[in-house]
Amino acid sequence: MRILHLITRLGLGGAEAQLLALATAMREQGHEIRVVTLIPGGENAARLRNAGIQLDDLGMRRGLPTPWAIFRLLRLLREWRPDVLQSWLYHADLVATVASTFHRVPVLLWNLRCSVLEPRDHSRMLFMIIHLLARWSGIPDCIIANSSAGREFHEQMGYSPRCWQVIPNAIDTLKYKPSEQARHEVREELGLPDGALLIALVARFHPMKDHECFLRAAAPLMADHAGLNIVLVGPDIEPENSMLTGLLQKAGLQDRVHLLGSRTDMPRLQAAWDIAVSASYSEGFSNTIAEAMACGVPCVSTTVGDAELLLGDTGRLVPPRDPAAMHNALKELLQLSGEQRKTLAAAARQRICAGFTVHKVVERYLTTYRRLLQQAGDNPA
Repeated sequence: MRILHLITRLGLGGAEAQLLALATAMREQGHEIRVVTLIPGGENAARLRNAGIQLDDLGMRRGLPTPWAIFRLLRLLREWRPDVLQSWLYHADLVATVASTFHRVPVLLWNLRCSVLEPRDHSRMLFMIIHLLARWSGIPDCIIANSSAGREFHEQMGYSPRCWQVIPNAIDTLKYKPSEQARHEVREELGLPDGALLIALVARFHPMKDHECFLRAAAPLMADHAGLNIVLVGPDIEPENSMLTGLLQKAGLQDRVHLLGSRTDMPRLQAAWDIAVSASYSEGFSNTIAEAMACGVPCVSTTVGDAELLLGDTGRLVPPRDPAAMHNALKELLQLSGEQRKTLAAAARQRICAGFTVHKVVERYLTTYRRLLQQAGDNPA
């Protein structure tokens, strides 16, 4: 198949990481893959090119609608003639749908990557786009959501497509795997002894990631565990972020907290933790928790999105916005013996390998594409 993926940009977010993994795997299976971004650049752009995937951009700038971008996409569709146009994220869904009304593609799909969105955390313009897409949701041949919670939220927003598919995120278990070497290297990098305990939260600094809840939960543990350290990783997780440093001071966590910012060596870092945490009060499918599980790390997650489906009984689930419940879950995991923690770790990795590998997820996408192409009467196979 000839598959064109359209996405807003290629930063370090979860959707971008998923696109990189799926596009690379699809190309390795012999499909022709092209990726187009609305906005040029992004940290994952070079990785995509290094994987041998053709990358184009429509020349848009953040916050500035560019009608000419539609014409650029139309020209590309006419010249390349994809069998499948798969858009990722709301802005790309909008642009893909407008373009498809002027130039028919055999199969058009949208990709939804989140569950509940709270108006106070996002712009009014974003919600205007979501409401417009809800009215247009019968246009694509299918909408793929990465969680059942995401599907339910968008149904409540008025989405009523001809076809729904819930396909979870994919984890590269060859990259994300247990590593004693990584544990040693990361502790050495942080200036810590090998026996230091690391609790990590990997997320960009955004209200819905709820760093404050996590910090309030973890702070009382520091007095009881002399070797315990907290690691925060993600965009804007830096000492220059006054809002974040204010949260640290409020929680009494001036010491033994490591702010690593954006990183490109996540497989190595994820393998170094003793416990990984997601404190989000809105999440469809947590990539960071799934990656940590693949690395054999016990996890604590809030009960948002499809967290229960992901974690099963391999970690601890707590209500969102409940620091006391999160504190108790972290304390419980810290009190486990080494052997008990190893048992949880092995079960976590096995759960990812059983249902969330790149191979399994890519095959579900391709099966959906083939079925829709066959229905459209344009199956190239």
